[in-house]
Amino acid sequence: MYSVLIDIESNSDISTKARNSISAFVDTIGTLRTIKEVYPVSKLIEKVLETTDYYEYIDDLYKGDTEEAKDRKDNLKEFISIAIEFEQSSEDQSLEEFLTGVALTSESNEEEEIDKVSLMTIHTSKGLEFPVVFLIGMEEGLFPISRAVRSMAESDIEEERRLCYVGITRAKETLYMTLTQKRTLYGKTNPSIASRFMEELPKECIEKLNKEENQITSYSKANYNVLDKYKQKYMTNVNKSAVATKVNATIKDTTKESNLDDIKPGAKVHHPKFGVGTVVGMMGSDVTIAFEKQGIKKINKEYTTLDVL
Repeated sequence: MYSVLIDIESNSDISTKARNSISAFVDTIGTLRTIKEVYPVSKLIEKVLETTDYYEYIDDLYKGDTEEAKDRKDNLKEFISIAIEFEQSSEDQSLEEFLTGVALTSESNEEEEIDKVSLMTIHTSKGLEFPVVFLIGMEEGLFPISRAVRSMAESDIEEERRLCYVGITRAKETLYMTLTQKRTLYGKTNPSIASRFMEELPKECIEKLNKEENQITSYSKANYNVLDKYKQKYMTNVNKSAVATKVNATIKDTTKESNLDDIKPGAKVHHPKFGVGTVVGMMGSDVTIAFEKQGIKKINKEYTTLDVL
């Protein structure tokens, strides 16, 4: 289809307006195909969203419904988080491998088996019952959802509370409610606060299985408001390991910057995927390199490792 569009682009039988639209589309696809070779998957997704003005499209699509638009954008940010997790855990970090994994996940979700664990939202569980039920993510900002917390309206919290009741009453014998000590959501890692709904349960009905429960913050309005507004600025506990990691990363970045300064036309460089090549042109952070075995490619030097030989 792409090659057909390239041919159509020069077809004089098509109106100028249509040719211009096709030309813009072909240029966009061409750019994305080029950076796909050098960008990690998460950065590629961000570039696609930026190039296509997809966030602006969502704003136009949901005019007057800012919460729905925000939810859609949050879904995209979570998709980027999934891509980041893929990059951290997979040896083959190609786009093809990422899409294969997504496809396999979708296929496994569609498989119908009698003896299985059923994954579903609480909304879709209405009317069903199971011997054992797991309610996961029992954390402020997830359950109740952050939108209800931000609104500060008791009616919104009450609706979430009713939904929690539905989830609890799906269990005929045993109910497990879980939460994390910290969670990465929309690309940011923050400490978790136990859902207020867990605090409301009768104590005599609860058996706490977590051996390190003191590391999880219990819900209180004071706790939640302070963490929500000031946790990035006023964290009292210093994580020495994190500080050391950040210092080391800064040192590595400085080394990388000095190496990038040596990249100029005529320089011999080595790319981890394409091998040895010669820099033949530069524009901003984009470097055009003639590789000995892979031909000419345009690479963004800020998103890849280029070693000057």
